[in-house]
Amino acid sequence: MALFAALAATMVAGCSGGDEGDAASAPGGPLTIVMDIDFTTVQGPFRVTRGSQELGCSRGTFVTNHLGQDEWSMLQNVMTCTEGERSGSFVMRLEGALARNRWNFQSGTGDFAGVKGKGKFSFRGPTLDLKGVQTLTGAVRF
Repeated sequence: MALFAALAATMVAGCSGGDEGDAASAPGGPLTIVMDIDFTTVQGPFRVTRGSQELGCSRGTFVTNHLGQDEWSMLQNVMTCTEGERSGSFVMRLEGALARNRWNFQSGTGDFAGVKGKGKFSFRGPTLDLKGVQTLTGAVRF
């Protein structure tokens, strides 16, 4: 329960909206991914609400891995596309997860090999049932 309280306080303090400037300044198309997180398993479904044509994926599932010494300072989302023109997975790295709120594509498999892009993200939650929403905005290109 202490982890939940610390996480909730840090997320509220670290929340920021998406930055459309990242999408406009980077070559490629704008991208918005909305992830429904279950904080007990740190995984769930995602949907692409903007840029699904450019990414070639409209929805899928994700699993989050913690990379930093501080459990929430560096995250990696392994995203598997389940609907869209492309198949495979892509990996997104969330740097300074609760301070700077920046992400970038790290790698991709299958049709997502060569994916590039970056942006910002924000959190909403977690709620009492340990559910939340993470929104990633930015740009994608191949």
